[in-house]
Amino acid sequence: MNKKLFSALILIILLAFTLAACTPKDAKSAESKMKSAGYAVIVQDATEYSDDPEADGVDKGIMAINPVDSEYLIAIWFTSRTAAKKSFEYYRDSIEVEFEKKGLTINAVLSGKCIYIGTKQAIRDFKK
Repeated sequence: MNKKLFSALILIILLAFTLAACTPKDAKSAESKMKSAGYAVIVQDATEYSDDPEADGVDKGIMAINPVDSEYLIAIWFTSRTAAKKSFEYYRDSIEVEFEKKGLTINAVLSGKCIYIGTKQAIRDFKK
């Protein structure tokens, strides 16, 4: 293998691990991160999602809003990646409708056991 290609591959792998390490692994660390970024945060346990038809496997969630600039994020952690993957489209589509009513454009991401949906800046704040 070419030395430059191998070096580039190693760099990409390291970058991927670095970016993955920045996303909060649970609601508690996400709450702390978002509060320190100026967001008001509500932590929700699985019972808050019991009426959702795709809530099987929900562990915890957070809702975060920045009162200064209306940046908004919802993150939901599941007990397994399979449960998160199964529920991704349902939550993305249902939350997108609510955001659009408020005139906000959203982005949705599935990362491991977590789904996070929000405005671009809120997602950046969540991931940094």
